[in-house]
Amino acid sequence: MDQKDLRRVRAALGLRGSDVSARAGLSHAKLSNLERGAVLASPEELSSIAAALKALTSKRETRKARDAVAAFAAEVGWTI
Repeated sequence: MDQKDLRRVRAALGLRGSDVSARAGLSHAKLSNLERGAVLASPEELSSIAAALKALTSKRETRKARDAVAAFAAEVGWTI
């Protein structure tokens, strides 16, 4: 799995890029570039994105969404 999978995961969770980028403290353009693989993400950026996905899915209180984020994070070795 690579950072281009971020878009797939985000879309599967039903989240908008603008919501994730705002929560992660990134510009929408930066998140888009990361998702397309146009630029490499720093560990800090990946951690911020993972935390944003977790926080946004926790608000939705959907077990499926939280499980998807947790599985993705575990697969890429993120600690969230």
